[in-house]
Amino acid sequence: MQRFVANDARDQFLAARVLLRTALSTCADVPPTAWSFGAAPFGKPCIVAPKDGRNLHFNVSHTAGLVACAISRHGEIGIDVENTQGAIDPLAIADHAFAPAETEMLKQLDGSRRLAYFHSLWTLKEAYIKARASGLSFPLDAFWFELGDGSARAHFSARCRDAAENWHFFQRDITAHHKLALAVPIPANQVLDVRFRWATPQANHPMPAHSTGAPAFKMHEV
Repeated sequence: MQRFVANDARDQFLAARVLLRTALSTCADVPPTAWSFGAAPFGKPCIVAPKDGRNLHFNVSHTAGLVACAISRHGEIGIDVENTQGAIDPLAIADHAFAPAETEMLKQLDGSRRLAYFHSLWTLKEAYIKARASGLSFPLDAFWFELGDGSARAHFSARCRDAAENWHFFQRDITAHHKLALAVPIPANQVLDVRFRWATPQANHPMPAHSTGAPAFKMHEV
């Protein structure tokens, strides 16, 4: 955290880690301070202790003004959040990061609709890559998304061997300025139960979390 020059970056880094520990402790009888983390292949963080918590998988994403954490009991999971207020050129990014079908769809839109579509695609692609836990071992143009009616369907080329029926994708405008995407492998013979919670700092437990293990965030059902 101390390596960051900007105070906002330090706060975001700290908030992400406090939120992760707090969220994990809502899923297991473990104090927030007791979690220990390591790195899986390709560098994705994972739980190494306590032993009872190793069945939990998590992913964290943060952007200006928002931190998000996803937790699963059924395997890897990926989440991405983006602040939609930044000044970007969607087509310039799409030309080297998107599949041709996605770029072509962006070209058919203009103004705010193009920007919104871009953020939908970008967060979905990031969430999928993080859920695959394979780093950038395959290029972003090796898979693409088809959006419509509030749904997202994935398509894969031979360079990214996968199948759409293996995944479920969720997307939400979490705030007026933040887009969230979640990629979840569909568990075999199990009903997928996805719950969203909003987390706010507890006034009596400011960051960082107290050594007593008291949670620093309070979770609200949404």
